[in-house]
Amino acid sequence: MSGYSTSDKIIHWLLYDRVPVVKLLIISNLLTALAFLMLRGLAAVIPGLLAFSSVNIMIMPWTIATYPLVSVCGSIFCLLFTLFACYWLWLAGGSLERTWGSKTFGLFFFAVAAISALGVTLGSAVVGRAVHLVGLTLPLAGITVAWAALNPDQIINFYAVLPVKLRQLAVLTVILVPLSYLKISIVIGVFALAGCAFAQWFATRGTSRRREPKYWRGRRIDDDEDEKVIRLYPRKSMVNLNPLKWYNSYRDKKRLKKLFEKSGYKD
Repeated sequence: MSGYSTSDKIIHWLLYDRVPVVKLLIISNLLTALAFLMLRGLAAVIPGLLAFSSVNIMIMPWTIATYPLVSVCGSIFCLLFTLFACYWLWLAGGSLERTWGSKTFGLFFFAVAAISALGVTLGSAVVGRAVHLVGLTLPLAGITVAWAALNPDQIINFYAVLPVKLRQLAVLTVILVPLSYLKISIVIGVFALAGCAFAQWFATRGTSRRREPKYWRGRRIDDDEDEKVIRLYPRKSMVNLNPLKWYNSYRDKKRLKKLFEKSGYKD
């Protein structure tokens, strides 16, 4: 990778394994979690702008989609939970992004986040309790359901010990989401399953156009990029298109040509 600019290397790192959306989500959550843990007073400004609150939905409507970008950690235990959430996003979300392509997965992720937030808002209106959302928890529930819908019989080692099928894990997820709202109201938890319901529909019927993956020189091509080919190496920066460099190259070639002509050798 020598000879490439820093921006080229960053783009290559984001794109080479075809999960840029997942990587950016993980980076965002880890950075905000660490910032809040170490610089709590300074970092509190970010959750105030991006975190979701059911009482402020009309004032800050963008937060229905931005709250998964922020993780608020007040302890090491909370940071460990964020690390596990990022790891699960890497597994489940990475699988979906490779299957659907980055554009479709990105739209799916933020749609699940928004629908979950709207469901929570409706539930909070029913019971009269305010709800605040940050982090990956609700979007990950939808991702897990969608992953299981596409691969119901795939077996994974849950917590690296217990082998379970993804369909069983999806059922467990649907049970745990309402239970996680017991301290506030399980009614809100039931409404929070709106994102999971959308994920199930999207995975089984929303992505009706199925295509076999294409390959080029042994490298798989993204489904949503049609005839575009993944480059084995990133394109060089436009900075290297230097007129002076072209002129020096032309002058060197001309000089070599004259030396060759003077040597007496013919083509």
